[in-house]
Amino acid sequence: MSNKKLHLVSLGCTKNLVDSEVMLGRLREYEISDNSNEADVIIVNTCGFIDAAKEESINTILNLHEERKKDSLLVMSGCLSERYKEELQRDLPEIDIFTGVGDYEQIDKLIAQKKGAVFSPEVYLANENSDRVITGSNTHAYIKMAEGCNQNCSFCAIPSFKGRLHSRTIESIVK
Repeated sequence: MSNKKLHLVSLGCTKNLVDSEVMLGRLREYEISDNSNEADVIIVNTCGFIDAAKEESINTILNLHEERKKDSLLVMSGCLSERYKEELQRDLPEIDIFTGVGDYEQIDKLIAQKKGAVFSPEVYLANENSDRVITGSNTHAYIKMAEGCNQNCSFCAIPSFKGRLHSRTIESIVK
């Protein structure tokens, strides 16, 4: 293991937690740190569903920016980043790397580039071959079976940034 350190904050639902675990799997060469001020890379996997979650995501980003060490990378990923990509890139110069909901398996390459924004047209759905670092319990892990939604409810924005419903196969889930 190298001396590089990573601090990751996963906000929102358990689907975000699975995506965060996939990012950790892609960044195994980093030591996970509970202290953002000693991390070389700080990732905030954001939630953009309800106003309180949006506010928590922005506040977390700004607080971590204040605490971060010089020359560390601050990465904003997830639903909020995807949903408001143009506005956030314009209004948050504190962020070094922006990525949405389709590039979790590319996070290592994005960090190696050290600056930029990537938003895939496809939504990422982890499968049985995805390298993950399971966080939390040693006795259970969340399995993401589907992503997106085919409904167009007037009160819900999920289809606008997660796309239409797509699911893993039963065989993929059982493995």
